[in-house]
Amino acid sequence: MLAEASDRSGRTVRGEVTGTDAYGTTAVLAVEGARRLVADGAPAGTRAPAEAFDPADLLGFLAAAGASWRVEAA
Repeated sequence: MLAEASDRSGRTVRGEVTGTDAYGTTAVLAVEGARRLVADGAPAGTRAPAEAFDPADLLGFLAAAGASWRVEAA
């Protein structure tokens, strides 16, 4: 998966997550997210995963499922 984002000043970064099984990685991510919510809690309301969890920590957890990630200036 590839995502690119720009801020108001025009700075652009690109993030990429790669792996062998996107559906399996999604399942691992959903279960780990639920586990972290039960164990650690999160602020009330709707949250994106990057708001509810430390992004680098959560993406690093996916290495066990065969995924890797990187973020770089575009």
